[in-house]
Amino acid sequence: MNYPILFGVALVPLLLGMIWYNPKVLGKAWMDACGITEEKIDNAGKGGMWKTLIFVYIFSLMACFVYMQLCIHQLGAYGMIGGGMADKTLPSFQAFMNDYGQVFRTFKHGALHGGIASFIMSLFMMGITALLEMRSWKYILIHVVYFTICGIIMGGLICQFL
Repeated sequence: MNYPILFGVALVPLLLGMIWYNPKVLGKAWMDACGITEEKIDNAGKGGMWKTLIFVYIFSLMACFVYMQLCIHQLGAYGMIGGGMADKTLPSFQAFMNDYGQVFRTFKHGALHGGIASFIMSLFMMGITALLEMRSWKYILIHVVYFTICGIIMGGLICQFL
């Protein structure tokens, strides 16, 4: 497996977030829904924006490992033999992987699984949190669609290239 690809895939939420939450796209709608002003964002950027970006990247990297499990079905087969012990596998396992090792390893397949998982997980997590915080449905929708698009792209890239 080509695990270094995960470090690139983890950049997706940062790059998409720069576009999605830009004031010219959905940034103003998001700020209105949150009650955040541009002044507050400017002040936050002076003190800890790098720390925020680093944590966003770390959390995105963690998400990559979850997407791997959701999008690459062959990992279940590796889990049955104790992980990456390819040199200690039976010929039957090698034959199975020769036949099925690349089945459903496409961008489209990963995007489907990543999108469905992201939509469901973000809807219930953002929905519960936002409703308890008495936020609007607009707020929920902005975030859920963002996370769903991230999941589609990340799941697709992981399934295709890992």
